[in-house]
Amino acid sequence: MVPSSLRVACSRPAAPTARELMLACEKRRTPNHSDRDEEERAHDYSPIRSWLVGGFFSWIIAPWFLASLLTKDLLSVLSDTSGKTLFWAFFFGLLWGIGGLTFGLTMRFLGLSLGMPVALGLCAGFGTLMPPMFSGVFVSQVLGSTSGRVILLGIFVCLLGIAVAGLAGIYKEHAM
Repeated sequence: MVPSSLRVACSRPAAPTARELMLACEKRRTPNHSDRDEEERAHDYSPIRSWLVGGFFSWIIAPWFLASLLTKDLLSVLSDTSGKTLFWAFFFGLLWGIGGLTFGLTMRFLGLSLGMPVALGLCAGFGTLMPPMFSGVFVSQVLGSTSGRVILLGIFVCLLGIAVAGLAGIYKEHAM
């Protein structure tokens, strides 16, 4: 038979943990706080919401605000700009957005140590080669000059670095 003093001691609730005390204080401070605990609220958090809010501010609000601040008459400047120039600005903006999306996917699926060299190396390579290709001076100014060939050598070294980083990632994956 268990003594009554032990039964009383065992039936008493344990002292609240520090986390439970913090949650209780949080509930008292915020009157509309639901009874869901911290894990449930953290589970509902979506980083996409943060990206959307940050993206809306960074890509829509801030550029218009800064352009109107730094230009005497922004709308007349935009209306005087040729359609071809606006098309290329929007086109490369679209490519920039696709690049940002694929950069995020690269980090997610390849990881930071392998994704960074791949993504940034490709950005450096394509970012260096695309402008002369689109302006039609790739053959004359890049291939036809010493400085252009040095740039191509640098791009080759960059792509070689990507290959080495990729090989290291493959070896690491096999080792795990």
